[in-house]
Amino acid sequence: MEKERYAEIKGMEKMYAAEPEFSFWGIFYHIIFLQAEVKSNEDTGELEKIVILELENMDRTMRAKILFEGVSLFYMAGLDSVGGFDIDKNPDYEFDTEKKFMIIDYESNAISFYCKGIEVLEAEKRKE
Repeated sequence: MEKERYAEIKGMEKMYAAEPEFSFWGIFYHIIFLQAEVKSNEDTGELEKIVILELENMDRTMRAKILFEGVSLFYMAGLDSVGGFDIDKNPDYEFDTEKKFMIIDYESNAISFYCKGIEVLEAEKRKE
């Protein structure tokens, strides 16, 4: 079941409230907002990179704002459309706990990075 796949992502209840049948990040094709910054970790005091992405689907009826914490190996080819946005667990996570999730564009490689935490800040489905 897809809900189990995303159980470690905070705030997924917002995504399911907006779209009860949500099961695949690949519905998102447009990056409409990107914010990247370095902040101090409240627990350790160490500096960490965060990224906030706001994404929309192709017909602009579904929108999500997502926070990625502990970002590493960030790559972005531009602000063009993403062809196959996905969030997945890193298969090597047990060996590298700083890279719990992989964020990729599996079709056009427009964006890719790793992170150790994800939170859905906002999710909204608009009327067509």
